Amino acid sequence: MIDSSLWEAFVVDIIRRLSPTLGSAPQGLHGRASTAYLASLAAGGGLVTLNKVLQSCIPGFLGVLALLDENREDSTTSTQSSNAKNRDEEKMAAAMRGIAALISSCRVTLGRLERKYRGVKINPHPMLLYSSKII
Repeated sequence: MIDSSLWEAFVVDIIRRLSPTLGSAPQGLHGRASTAYLASLAAGGGLVTLNKVLQSCIPGFLGVLALLDENREDSTTSTQSSNAKNRDEEKMAAAMRGIAALISSCRVTLGRLERKYRGVKINPHPMLLYSSKII
C-alpha cells in the first residue's frame, strides 16, 4: 500500500498542476508535454491513479472539443481567418490525441491488472463514464 501523503505529493499535486492546461491549450508545448506525462502516469499507476487522471483530463479535452464545435457552427455564417481556423483545427487535433492517449493508457493499465490478478476484470470500466460523451 502506498503512503497517501506520497501519492498526494507525486500524483495528485502533479495532476492538479498540469490538467488545467489541457482544457485551455492542449496544442501548445506545455499542453502536449502535460498530455504525455499524464498519459504515462495513468498507464504506469494503478487503478486509483488511472481514475484520477481520467477525472481530471477527459472533461478538459471534451470541453475544448465542445467549444470548438460551437465556434465552427458560428463561423459558417461569419468570415473567420484561415489562421484562426488552423489554430482551432490544431487545438481540436491535440484534444483528440489527448483522449486517444488516455484511452491507450486505460488499456495498458487494465491489461496489466488483468495479468497480475489472473483474469480479473475491472467493473465498471474506467472509461464508462466518458464513453457516451466521447463518441
